[in-house]
Amino acid sequence: MKTYYGIIELYGNSGEAFFATNEFEREECPDDVQCSNGKFDVYIEWYDIEEKRDEAKENVVAEGGKRIEWFRAAHVYSGEKEGAANA
Repeated sequence: MKTYYGIIELYGNSGEAFFATNEFEREECPDDVQCSNGKFDVYIEWYDIEEKRDEAKENVVAEGGKRIEWFRAAHVYSGEKEGAANA
């Protein structure tokens, strides 16, 4: 098992940017995901090195991104809660 470090990036059509980070152990790296749920363009990327994940996070912050909890980002990604990122 290897630890993989993930970041969800959410870019809203009104200029919002949010991110959440997570990590877990798996035998294989999870797939990266790019999609749009109508309100946000969503990017989920996984890294095998924590520093690469942190660099991606810093890029979101540099663009005005704010941190939200992983489970809230997952709700926004799935479209389950329309206003979940408005914190």
